[in-house]
Amino acid sequence: MKLGNILAVSAALCGTLGLSTPVVSKPAAGGTAIRLACSGPAAAAARKIAVREKLTLGTDPKACLAVASMYGGSSKQLIAAVPSAECAPKKAIQIYERSNSGLWGNILEKPVCGTSVAFGPNDPWGAIMITIDGRHYDQRGAYYTPATY
Repeated sequence: MKLGNILAVSAALCGTLGLSTPVVSKPAAGGTAIRLACSGPAAAAARKIAVREKLTLGTDPKACLAVASMYGGSSKQLIAAVPSAECAPKKAIQIYERSNSGLWGNILEKPVCGTSVAFGPNDPWGAIMITIDGRHYDQRGAYYTPATY
């Protein structure tokens, strides 16, 4: 059965049962850009984490960094952007996340070229996406990968 037929049958069934019709729509543009610091107290604090946890891009002396929370609460992500020959004139961006065990790991399989990072919007199923230069990245397996909605 094709996806269009599945959605039509699902909508009809939901309507028959008096339930709201499920709608899968294209996500909104993106959240507010996260401000990265290349120097100062915020950069120093993020760099301290990057050095302690051996986060490759975060330890680069030219890195611009930020610590933010994608989900709120104690969730922490460290965003690093560094000049890169492959990305010029943009920067190589990597996002690291602290797991519940306290260890840090990258959430993008490899750095992404860009100039702007934001958390949001949500994907059609409610999960938060990462937006880099207007392109959405959604979690698929172990990493966030480009979303195609």
